[in-house]
Amino acid sequence: MKMIFIPCMNYKRFAAPVFAAFVFLAYFGTATQWSFRPGWAIDYINPMAQALLNGRLDIPNPAMTYDLALYNGRWYMTWGVLAAAAHIPLQLIAGGRFVPAIYTSLPFGTATVLMVWLMLERIRNDWFPKATAWSTAFFAFLYAFGTMQYYLSSVGSVWQVNQVVSTFFGVAGTAVIFRKNRTSRDYLISSLLYGIALLGRPTVGLLSVIPLSLAYRNLTRRNLFAIALPLALAMSILFFYNAVRFGNPFETGHRFLTEAAELAAKREEHGMISLFYIPTNVWHMIAAPPRISWNNGPALDIDLMGNSIFLLSPFLVFAFGTLTRIRSNTLIASSWIGIAVTAGASLVYYNTGWMQFGYRYALDFSFLLVILAYIRFAGRLRWWMPLLSLYTLWVNYAGIRLLQ
Repeated sequence: MKMIFIPCMNYKRFAAPVFAAFVFLAYFGTATQWSFRPGWAIDYINPMAQALLNGRLDIPNPAMTYDLALYNGRWYMTWGVLAAAAHIPLQLIAGGRFVPAIYTSLPFGTATVLMVWLMLERIRNDWFPKATAWSTAFFAFLYAFGTMQYYLSSVGSVWQVNQVVSTFFGVAGTAVIFRKNRTSRDYLISSLLYGIALLGRPTVGLLSVIPLSLAYRNLTRRNLFAIALPLALAMSILFFYNAVRFGNPFETGHRFLTEAAELAAKREEHGMISLFYIPTNVWHMIAAPPRISWNNGPALDIDLMGNSIFLLSPFLVFAFGTLTRIRSNTLIASSWIGIAVTAGASLVYYNTGWMQFGYRYALDFSFLLVILAYIRFAGRLRWWMPLLSLYTLWVNYAGIRLLQ
């Protein structure tokens, strides 16, 4: 009997698309409670996309006005147009009809996870060549299903879609620059991606401190120009966007918001940005524990104001193990600078992100904590990691289903 041998396919060629397809289907299934039929979600993405197509920056005759700003008789979103602009191609394909915003959230959320995986792979190849490809897949899997990335990608409401789209560009900008040998072209592309993120969520744009810190020891005029030009262009667009809507380049529209009375009272008393908010935000971002009980099995209860990202995703704690190397490793130092700047911006903000699972503003920097945890273990798995991941995966999935 003659044996037939089939050549072994290169798994690296197929691993990325297979992993991406799995993440997409898992996100889609979770978002729709496995019906794969999107439900209703608060949606200003569709009307804003149509407004842009019609050359407008306001939403005419909105079906609801919560979290919209009323100025001179017109209703405006107080955040950037990035998510709405990203949604336009889907509307065009659908012949101008409204398309559930989850169909923009899902591919961008999936692409972000893929970017994190590719970033981990580059770090492994550049710094930890003895580590296995399984370790990068494991940490990418934990990022996909063990952080707020899972929850936010599978919601489909306007605030979450805006965060997911903006985060993709922030992660992509970091992926471009996280390498051993960087060129001015890398700095330019990285800064351009951060600039795009800034047009959706300015706090993600703050990650542009990463290329600045990486170039600090060799900050040539060419590198500085490559970093500064795209950011200056993005800031100019953002200021122009504000000026056209509200007559002031520095006016975001928050003063004209229709929002919960409690939030409005805080903003009017202490301002939108204040050190007064730090204790509350620190509690909900870092310390507030979820409540786990037993009711014919483990049951989860959460605080809609926010729960500790480290208690919902314990493996993120290991990122702190890299602090001892912050002076000797520029990659570690730049990551912590990015975390400090973006987290700091959220800690002085008047809203914790309610209603939510976990602390959704931490999406801005959670991927950096995953990267640092990977570096902490030099890309190697430990026997207890799968056991810890079981809790992480359960609590994140249970939290999503609880909100559904």
